[in-house]
Amino acid sequence: MKYELNEIELQILLEAMKLVNLEKQVFLKDDEIDIPEKVVSEVVRSVEERILYLLRSDSSANAKSIFENYIQGRLESERFLKIAQSILDRCRFIEVDKGVAEKIRISEETPEPILHIMQNLAAYGNGLNDLLGSNFYNQYFLSQFLIYKMNDDRFEIDSEKINKTELYNLVYGDTDSELKILNNITDVQNAHESLFKGEPTDPNLKKAIKRMQQVIPSKHKVGTMNQSDELNVFQQHALLVCFLIYKTSYQRFLSNPATQGVPDSKTFEEMKAIIEEFFQKQPISGIDDALYLKTVSEDTYHFALFNAFTRLTSAVLNEMNEIIVASRKYDSLSMLFIIDQMIESIPAYTSEWLSKYQEMAAEIDKISKFSEIQQVVQEAVEDEEALNYAKQTMLNMFSKFDSLQQDSENYDFVEVAFKKIVKDYYNDDENKTAYAK
Repeated sequence: MKYELNEIELQILLEAMKLVNLEKQVFLKDDEIDIPEKVVSEVVRSVEERILYLLRSDSSANAKSIFENYIQGRLESERFLKIAQSILDRCRFIEVDKGVAEKIRISEETPEPILHIMQNLAAYGNGLNDLLGSNFYNQYFLSQFLIYKMNDDRFEIDSEKINKTELYNLVYGDTDSELKILNNITDVQNAHESLFKGEPTDPNLKKAIKRMQQVIPSKHKVGTMNQSDELNVFQQHALLVCFLIYKTSYQRFLSNPATQGVPDSKTFEEMKAIIEEFFQKQPISGIDDALYLKTVSEDTYHFALFNAFTRLTSAVLNEMNEIIVASRKYDSLSMLFIIDQMIESIPAYTSEWLSKYQEMAAEIDKISKFSEIQQVVQEAVEDEEALNYAKQTMLNMFSKFDSLQQDSENYDFVEVAFKKIVKDYYNDDENKTAYAK
């Protein structure tokens, strides 16, 4: 698999070539060419400064490894190896400087009420728990996550639990409401004709019984909507779109993920757009908060999560390519040992990050009980600037995974990985619908 260099990476590579060629020329001992030491030193200084300048301008995080990989095995003399090491050491200082500068930038942009929460989290951690005490980015995320949760909980309280009959009557029960929603469904479906076959499904009572039973089966009073089961907000959300997505490959898959093939990632992407477009016209329980609608939609249909898992898999593939390239320099037996050790370390790596998540969840539960932290979070929620800032941070997290951003080189792999991830997520021995997840 070929890696496509960007402009900065190419310039880095050319500078690395210049350093290697200079070493060859210096030790060539050509009787016709003499390179004064002063000239050699000036060229070395020029190469070094140029590389460091380029690294400061680089945003891909690949440039340093390109330099390091190129000079490896090509530089031979102690003098030039020390020069290369000096460049790499200075690169690390640049990375530290970048990290400090980034924290300063974030702190300057963050509203004061959020910074106040971060200070309280740091004090709570007391430097003993790296999750809170000393990790700036954990404090930054958790402070805004607490704002999000407190604000989101308000919507959960306001969103009453209802049964299927009450939901149908609420949404489609009167003529004016039914007509309005049907028009919204028709508008959305007409804007995405490629995914739908035939006319939109009229949301009448008879069809509603069948569709709602298909989405969320009930074990009692089958064939009727008059069950006593109360629907949470996610189930309400799923049922609300049962007419909207009907007759699509996506709807067929959700109804029986065990036997139906997974639609391709582009279909998922378009279905996400359809559902979000519909809920802009017909918000959940009358709530039109963008972040709330996004989180409920995500926790119901998992579009961003599937993309994120696939992007993670693709990132591993890219790293694998580097390992393949590096393996050309070693004998097979030693490389097999290295790969074997890498495989052995994967469960520990995964376990480490899952434990971080569990630790974070536990910390959120504990700190939410501290009155001092509750107070500063409440103050931040009531501050319009801080609340909007936190909401935008959370929405930016979603936007990172709105699309797979597939490249032509990895397209086939990414698509296969995506379908496997979706299938595994919905896999269930009890042959339940995907809505049960």
